[in-house]
Amino acid sequence: MTPGPAGTSRDGATVEDPRHRLPRAPAVLPGSGAMHVISSPYTSLIKWGYAVVWLGFWLILGAVLVAKLMHRDDRPEIIEAISFATVMLLLGYLFFSMFLWNLADEVVDGGTLLEVRRGSVREVIELSQIMRVAGSNFGVGHLYQVFLRLRTPCAFGRLVRFVPRRNASWYGHGEVASDLAMRIEMLHQKRLAEYRDQVLQAAAASGNDGSGV
Repeated sequence: MTPGPAGTSRDGATVEDPRHRLPRAPAVLPGSGAMHVISSPYTSLIKWGYAVVWLGFWLILGAVLVAKLMHRDDRPEIIEAISFATVMLLLGYLFFSMFLWNLADEVVDGGTLLEVRRGSVREVIELSQIMRVAGSNFGVGHLYQVFLRLRTPCAFGRLVRFVPRRNASWYGHGEVASDLAMRIEMLHQKRLAEYRDQVLQAAAASGNDGSGV
């Protein structure tokens, strides 16, 4: 079908003009504004990269030492080296499982809430459920991370950690942590003001009822 002038084909069928196509609406989270990713797109690479390098190094070293053990007479020294490699392997596994592998793979900011994904598990967290936001260099290689302390535990526990998309500061809060902390404080202040207004209105209503008795 060959399009003709004015957006029509030669057989009279209407053809959509690409120049008049409307941009696709951004995806949104329920009850929120337009969403955007605030976590680093390289989180999975960081997690698996550190694990492969560290654990792979000690596994290969242990295999080499075992091979030497089979063909040498100085076995006590090689056994000590194998024991050391095994201990380092176990310590590395424990360290990564505690401080690296529990990082969120993706955090999406929806305005009034965050959608957090780790592996195949997703959790929607309201900003009002976040008690505290902090950012610091922590864990493997002093990787800059954002910490979210929740009022009630979610599928990931009471503490959610992720690597921000832009590490604007290696010391103190980065831009992502500062923005979240400011918005959460504003939300808390707004809700506190609404609560005070409700209390005053209730007090005024009760006072009017008492004066009419």
